[in-house]
Amino acid sequence: IHVFKGGLGLAILNAASSHLHVESANGTQRWRQTFGQGEVKTSATHETGEFPQGTKIEITLDPIVFGGYFPDPFMLRRSLFELVHLYPGLTIELEQERFYSNNGLLDLAYILQKQPAFNQPCKSFRLHQTRKDVEFQVAALGDSDSRTAFVSWVNGCFTKRHGSHVAGFSKALRQIGWRPEIALVHVVMHDPRFAGPCADRLQNPEMVSTIAE
Repeated sequence: IHVFKGGLGLAILNAASSHLHVESANGTQRWRQTFGQGEVKTSATHETGEFPQGTKIEITLDPIVFGGYFPDPFMLRRSLFELVHLYPGLTIELEQERFYSNNGLLDLAYILQKQPAFNQPCKSFRLHQTRKDVEFQVAALGDSDSRTAFVSWVNGCFTKRHGSHVAGFSKALRQIGWRPEIALVHVVMHDPRFAGPCADRLQNPEMVSTIAE
């Protein structure tokens, strides 16, 4: 589970929460269990029937751990806004707000575009695919006379210095002779390897061919 960079495991989340309820369904089956203060509060339950697919997690921060501290509302909203674009189709509700993106990174590209083309159609591209056990989403927008501004993520975490996933997308764009104004890429993979301890540059050489094909 991660809303901000890096993420954290359920065990840590359980230790920091007074109430943690997890509910997951695949359409025909549903599992539910409650945790809190580092302990298992209820046994796991299993039901068979018709249920909406997905996972629902309810969290109440433990006041003993956090005292009077609460997450910064602006930072939380900003992170949730980005998160739904990294995982198109994901819906997140926070109080009276609902965060959702149908087109994922392409929607985000339009928001990040520095010079929107209001008077003419804007060239765009989006692909969301799984290859070789790697799920990736790419989007590109506009045309540039100089260089493309790349933005990238691995497993939901921003990669400031990019790496092999950006190299693969850049190669694909060169092959078709397109230099977009902005290009975004997000990969979800089991074993990412990074160039340094900051985990801000992906170093999985096979990702170049996976995305460029």
